[in-house]
Amino acid sequence: MDHIKQFIAFVLVITSVMWGLKAFEVLDITWPFIFSFLFILTGLATVVVVFGKHDVPALIIGTTLFLIGILIYLNQNFMSIPWASLLLPTAMFMIGVNLVILFLDNPKAPGFLIVSVVLIGFPFFFLSQENSMTPDSMLEAILEMVAKYWMIIFLAVISVIFILLQGNSNKDENEDEVS
Repeated sequence: MDHIKQFIAFVLVITSVMWGLKAFEVLDITWPFIFSFLFILTGLATVVVVFGKHDVPALIIGTTLFLIGILIYLNQNFMSIPWASLLLPTAMFMIGVNLVILFLDNPKAPGFLIVSVVLIGFPFFFLSQENSMTPDSMLEAILEMVAKYWMIIFLAVISVIFILLQGNSNKDENEDEVS
């Protein structure tokens, strides 16, 4: 339970920092960006904390939150396709990525990887047929995002490292108590 409280505290601190940066016009960010960033951070931190523990529900929730954050960001900045036509490819992609994460967590289940290749490949094929996403446009979008939001990405990396260090110190304390 302490981990959940610490995690919520980290999310609130990051939200406050982003709100402050927005309020003082240090960064030109929008509310959808803040929400997408929080989804990305929450999902990433969840996956990092539970990875290797075979906690399937937490892995699926964390991966899905991360991907929803990415989708919100992409929709606000780069999408030119109506949401209705993206529903099926997005769902297939999210399921495929979830299966990859489950495979990485449990490599003894190769079925996850085989099905995920099909589920991830279909959306890229669909979007390339629509001429709305090419490898060059994806790389350009990623580089633009990193250049524009480098400070927030830096804060996210620091937060995830801090969460990992907190988890490792708690494990060490628990092992010392058992000994």
